[in-house]
Amino acid sequence: MKEIEKSESIVNLAIALVSFQSEVATIGTDKKNPFFKNEYATLGQLIEETKALRANHGLAVTQIPIGEGGLITMLLHSSGEYISATSEIRLEAEKGNSLAQSAGKLITYQRRYAYAAILGLVSDKDADGNLKEPTPP
Repeated sequence: MKEIEKSESIVNLAIALVSFQSEVATIGTDKKNPFFKNEYATLGQLIEETKALRANHGLAVTQIPIGEGGLITMLLHSSGEYISATSEIRLEAEKGNSLAQSAGKLITYQRRYAYAAILGLVSDKDADGNLKEPTPP
């Protein structure tokens, strides 16, 4: 993860984000992972369930893939203020997929997590609480 960038002031953005976060509900899951059987919210679900509330608070999110495996996620406010972060993920071809197909899948995965993170959303069922405690030796 690279450094976070921001506009000179983020006062209006901060006020809007605090209001947004006080009103946004936990995002409902709409997909089940066939391998691990956990449920999660897809990128489309995250965007759809937050679209109206973001608009009410003058917030927009834009994401731009850059280079090989980079993603800029920017949270914008209608005042022109913004914060953005660049994340990276290693792109590799998977068995049965071309590099382009693998990249598309990984970028969507990366976008989903970055979108939830920049807005402070809860979008997955917490699996941490289901992990067994290690047994003492």
